[in-house]
Formats: sequence, structure tokens, C-alpha cells
Amino acid sequence: MKNIEIVVNGKAYPCRQTMGAMLRFKRETGKEVTEMSGGLSDACAYLYCCTVSACKADGVEFSMSLMEFADSIAPDDVGGWVEAVNATAANAPGDDGDSEKKKLGILELLGVAVGNIGLPYNDFCGLTPEEFGHVYEAYSSQRDADRKDSWERARLMTTIMIQPHLKKKLTPQQLLRLPWDDEPQERKANNPQPTAAESKERFEEMLRRMGEG
Repeated sequence: MKNIEIVVNGKAYPCRQTMGAMLRFKRETGKEVTEMSGGLSDACAYLYCCTVSACKADGVEFSMSLMEFADSIAPDDVGGWVEAVNATAANAPGDDGDSEKKKLGILELLGVAVGNIGLPYNDFCGLTPEEFGHVYEAYSSQRDADRKDSWERARLMTTIMIQPHLKKKLTPQQLLRLPWDDEPQERKANNPQPTAAESKERFEEMLRRMGEG
């Protein structure tokens, strides 16, 4: 992801969307990023959180409070910076109008990352939404592979125990059909780098699947 900088009081600071920025926004405002009103105050607060989080991850000193930050910028600056941030990274998950599917909040995502995946807290906070999406996809794929392996082992052991009592040869597939027996072998392809819009869509789909699970 391309890094962008913002200039506050004549000094440039890194600014990008991270999971840590979403956590900070939740603590500052009590809202999820998905609940931003679109007003200037929310935009300024989220921009501040993106700056604080990026500075922490990059080892850049940034000691301003939210009010000091707000006093140092103009409304036009906020709009320009928000556009730049959104143009260079996958957006935080937004409301796509599907109210029947649950989306996890940032605290739930933190629980999944630290409690289930085993990510250290600081590593989670430094990830962009797109990066965390890739981490979760890898975790989900491994979990699915482990589940399938468990079923395959159980089916094979059962076949081995039953075979001596049968006249005809029995295969594990004949004993018990599993949902993935008829699936074609996955083909690995070199896919092009997703666009920001595609990354956002993938991240939102990941959240929906996590909420349904």
C-alpha cells in the first residue's frame, strides 16, 4: 500500500488506515468506523486516529491530543486527506445494505486476531484492513484444511478396521462420501493485484463470513 503523509504545523506525519486506527476511533467516539456520520467531527477524529496509529507503527513521535490536532488543521485539509487515505487503501468495512448478515465490530475482530489467530496485539494494530484480510484468509484456509484432514483420517481408519470383515475391497470414498469428494482440484493462478475497491469488497465479504461463523 502506498504511504501518504499529512502536514501539521509544518511537519509531515505518516497517515494510513490500520486496525489500530479503528480501535482508537472506537475508544475516542464510542462508534465503529462503519457508523461514521460523514460529518467533519467524525472525519477529523478518524484522521487523527489514522495518524496516531501510523506514527506508532513507524516509530515517529506524535504527541498531539485530538483537540490539539483539530486546532491545527482546516476543514479543507480534512477532506483532502480523507480522500487521499481512501484512494490508497481498502476502506474499512461499510454498510452494504444487507442487514440480515452480521458484521463484526473492531473489538470482535481484535478477539479473533488475538484469541483465535494468535496475533500479538501490536501486530494487529499495525495491520491495514487489507493486510488483516489476507491474514484471516490464510487462517481460515488452514482451519478448513485441518477440519478436512480430521474427517479424512477418521474415514480412512474406519475403512481399515472394516476391510478385514469384507470380501470386496472398500475405499474410504465408498464407505463415506464427504462434501469435498466431488470438488475439482484447486488451480493456482497468478492473479493481478486487487484494486482498492476489490480489496474493500473482499474485506467486507470476509467480515460477513466471520459473522456467520
